[in-house]
Amino acid sequence: MAVNITKTEHFTSGAGNPISFSQIRTEFGGSATNIKASTYLRNDDSEVDWDDESTITSRIPDATENADVESVSNWTVDSLRDTITSYLVTQSGSDEELSYSDSNTDTWNNNLSKNVPKTFDVTGTVYADDASKDALSFIGNLYNLEIEVDENGEILGQGGESGIPGEAASSVRQDTVEVTTTSTTYKRVQIRRYYNPTTGDHFVTTGSPPAGYNDEGGLCRIFTSQAPGTISIRDYNGPGFPDSGSMGYAYPGYGSQPANTTPIYALDNGSETLWSLSNNEGSSSGYTYLRTEFYAPKQDLTVTTETTTIVPGELEYSPSTEPGDGGNGGDALYVNNINTKSNVEIRSYGKIWAGGGGGSGGTAGNAGSDLTCSGSNEVTRNVSHVGQTGSGNSACRSGETEVSRNPNGVRNRCRGGGTRRGSGWNSTNKTGYHCGNGSTSVCKSNFTYTTTGGVGGTGGAGGSGRGYSYQNESLEGGSGNPGTSNSCSGSTSTGNPGGDGKPGGEWGQSPASGGVAGRAVLKKNAKVTYYTDDTLKGLIQDI
Repeated sequence: MAVNITKTEHFTSGAGNPISFSQIRTEFGGSATNIKASTYLRNDDSEVDWDDESTITSRIPDATENADVESVSNWTVDSLRDTITSYLVTQSGSDEELSYSDSNTDTWNNNLSKNVPKTFDVTGTVYADDASKDALSFIGNLYNLEIEVDENGEILGQGGESGIPGEAASSVRQDTVEVTTTSTTYKRVQIRRYYNPTTGDHFVTTGSPPAGYNDEGGLCRIFTSQAPGTISIRDYNGPGFPDSGSMGYAYPGYGSQPANTTPIYALDNGSETLWSLSNNEGSSSGYTYLRTEFYAPKQDLTVTTETTTIVPGELEYSPSTEPGDGGNGGDALYVNNINTKSNVEIRSYGKIWAGGGGGSGGTAGNAGSDLTCSGSNEVTRNVSHVGQTGSGNSACRSGETEVSRNPNGVRNRCRGGGTRRGSGWNSTNKTGYHCGNGSTSVCKSNFTYTTTGGVGGTGGAGGSGRGYSYQNESLEGGSGNPGTSNSCSGSTSTGNPGGDGKPGGEWGQSPASGGVAGRAVLKKNAKVTYYTDDTLKGLIQDI
């Protein structure tokens, strides 16, 4: 985080240098003719306005750095050493999602709730790349705080996501599922724990340990191949430590313990991590419980898997999906001040810009007209000719057309006919004499059916809203996609193209169709005292 802290400090030269009352008046102000010690008590009043000197009785601000200055009595001159009268935090460079509460110590030294004048000066970029997050936020008891954005500073919210495109209805088949069952057995391998008395490091592996490590025995067994729900197990504490690589697989340590498993615990002593069957091993040596590292299986595992094969069936429709609204834009500055007696003052000379809302996705195109198609089926049927003479009858049923007929069981020589093995029989014209005991007919039936036309095209994606991650790209939505075509029996039907996605919104603006823009300033007990249309984009809204 690129912030610089500047304090207005007083009497920093050390205890060896005396402090006169005239110096105190020069540093902190006050009457030139009637200098009183009470004027330089620490002022811990809850309604101090340092801009109005006529209301100030004690001139030393309340600050963590001024804690040695008494607020009522027992005041000493030396307590004024290293005191402060203002606190400036200057942000520069680029920072993501800065957030400060009134208990912050790293940056504000616990001064946000105290009455010492404070300024947060934005000279670089503070941003959010997630529209659900604020770029900059201040929360809690905020006393005498000013937030100023310099000419080159900027607080930028994230733009709303683009709306998903609508999809047209399409035809699907009602399929038949065939299930095949197979079984897989997952074997285990033992991992052993080793200890290096020189380095104090513990290490586990399924192989041979590095030099200097003594065997402490078997720890557990893990799968040699990845069973369902397991993760790879590796022991590596970082550079300078041995690396086991992937030893096998076990169940992850988070969540509930699976059946037939043993928990393996990770214990930490500040310099290395120990894997153990006990969650308090080494407690006398400084080891403390860190987490459950994994759950080791107690036995081999056999998993029965059902493999399904889809047998295509009749076509059915699947419904269309509506296009999605674009995402809402992200807020730039969030100030939630619970101090009702001291408004946070906000000034923007640079940019406090909220994210624009994302545009809606385009609608799907309508499907093409249904098609009436024709087709035919051929089936082979048999008929007996026992007791008949000549070529016999067709095996085809009513409504079927016989394509061909061939004799079955033709004798070497027909009795009384003198014709050998169907001599003279024409299978296509079904004429002649075959002298068989039956015949096989190829029968053809014609039918008509209705099928869907071409599927409508998918709509275009909506345009993203203007925001930190989308500052210069086009706001326009994507173009709709063409529909597909379906043909049968010489006819073709094509679906209509999808609609274009709607454009996203500019900084701080909601698009005509889509998500809502973010707020430039969302505030409580705060006031924006300076901005222009160029330095603030988006709503100023009270919480």
